Amino acid sequence: MDDKGVFLWPTDAPSMPMNRLAWMLLALAMVLAAGVAITYCRTLVRRLEPLVIYHRVARAVGLSLIEQHQLWRIARRTGLTSPLTLLLSATTLEHHAEQYLLALPPKQAAAARERVRQISARLFDAADAAGTKTGVA
Repeated sequence: MDDKGVFLWPTDAPSMPMNRLAWMLLALAMVLAAGVAITYCRTLVRRLEPLVIYHRVARAVGLSLIEQHQLWRIARRTGLTSPLTLLLSATTLEHHAEQYLLALPPKQAAAARERVRQISARLFDAADAAGTKTGVA
C-alpha cells in the first residue's frame, strides 16, 4: 500500500483503492445473504404448509385450538408427519392416541384420554350419524 491508501499489486498492475474493493465485497456479501434468506423462507413455507392445511381443515370441522394442539401432540409423539392423518379415520386416531397415552403418566393419561374421546366423538360420531341419515354405509 502506498501513502494514498492505494494497494499496489506486486506485478505493477493498475492499482485499486481499498475502499472500492471493500464496497464491492460488501455488495457481494449482501447479494449472497439475500439469496440465503430467500432460500430459507421458501424452505420454511414448504415445511409449514402441511400444518397450515391441518389447521384449516380442523377449523372447518369445528375443532378448537386446544383440540387441534392435542392432536398435533399425538401426531408428533407417535411419528406422524402431519396431524391431518388423525382426522381421516376413527381407527387411526384411536391407534395413535393409545400409543401416545401409554407414554404419559397415569394422571395425565386419564385427562388426555377424556379429551381424545371428546375429539373422536365430535369428529366421527357426527359423521356416522350423518352417514346413516343419508343412507351411506
